[in-house]
Amino acid sequence: MLFLISGNLAFCQNDTLFFTNSDVWDEDRYPNVQGSPYFFDDFVVATITRRDSFSFNDVLLNLNGYEKNFEVRDGEKFITLEDLWYRRIEVLAEKNPGLEDDVIFSQDAHPTYKGKFAEVIYIGKNVTLINDFHVEISEKTIQNVGKAETFERFIPINTYRLIKDGKVSLLRPKKDAFSNALGNEKELSKFLKANKIKKLTDKADARKVMEWYDNL
Repeated sequence: MLFLISGNLAFCQNDTLFFTNSDVWDEDRYPNVQGSPYFFDDFVVATITRRDSFSFNDVLLNLNGYEKNFEVRDGEKFITLEDLWYRRIEVLAEKNPGLEDDVIFSQDAHPTYKGKFAEVIYIGKNVTLINDFHVEISEKTIQNVGKAETFERFIPINTYRLIKDGKVSLLRPKKDAFSNALGNEKELSKFLKANKIKKLTDKADARKVMEWYDNL
């Protein structure tokens, strides 16, 4: 029998997912910080796949970009997912009303990401596009009737990385950056115009560009 302790996900011989040393869920974990540190607006229904390919279905989880880990909830309890034991997380739109597209997190997109989850925006024959999500806290100090007050806010940051020819490179969500990385500048401009794509920060649009490039 194998257990993962210290507040982490655990499984046993009957492959039943359960909580070990869980913490009590606190809605006010960050009382002085505005905004949210989470990837999804609320906890979502997901499938978690272990490294031995066994899957746990219908698990409630969310990605805490500030703590840099997945959190799994069961009622008023929550635990932190131990990334070491898992390789894939699937959040399907059909199981999550309000979610437009499936969201996949994987550690298998590139050897660089072994032991680290990244959102897979597109994976194809020639290119893969992933997103590194994390959250930082910004501070702003203002003077209020002669007294300085400091406000903190969570700032979500999405960082695209392109995997091409076995190499991982930073890809800014701008037309010029996509052109430099993929080539075919004139054809890309025509494609963007024909599909009315203006902001490549939109992951669905970035995915369309990758699909187009993969089929040239």
